[in-house]
Amino acid sequence: MQETPALRKIMTMHELAAGLSQEVCRELAATGYGSLSQTRCFALVRMSRGAATAARLSRWQRMTRQSATVVINDLVARGYAQRQPDAENRRQLMLRLTSKGENTLGAAERIAASAIATRSASLTPAETQESFETLHRMLNAHLWIIGNR
Repeated sequence: MQETPALRKIMTMHELAAGLSQEVCRELAATGYGSLSQTRCFALVRMSRGAATAARLSRWQRMTRQSATVVINDLVARGYAQRQPDAENRRQLMLRLTSKGENTLGAAERIAASAIATRSASLTPAETQESFETLHRMLNAHLWIIGNR
C-alpha cells in the first residue's frame, strides 16, 4: 500500500474534531441539557455569534436550506432558539438563542474546554497555543480557498 501522509493528516484532524464534538454532545445529554446532534450544537454556536438567518446558517453549516430549516425548527420547538423579525428588514427572521440555548452553549463550552485540556495535557501551554493558532490559520486559508471557487 502506498504511503498517504497528506490523507493521514486530514484523517487525524477529522478524528480529533469528530471525537471532541461527539464527547461534547454526549456529555450535554448526560448532564441534563438534552440530546443534541453535532449539527444542532454547531448551529447554536453559529447563532450565538449574531446575525443568524436560515440562509446564513445553511451556508455556514454547508447544508441545504431545507436541512437548515429542519435543524432550526427542531431547536425552536425544543426551546433552544427563537425566531425574531429583523429590525432593519421586517420580512427577514433572525435566529437568536433563548436562555435555555445560552445555558446549553455555556455548558458545551465548559465540556469542550475540559476535553481539550485533557487531550493537550502532554503539551506545554505554549505548544497548545501554537497548535491552535496553526489550526486557525489553516482554517482561514481553507475558508478563503472555498470562498474563492
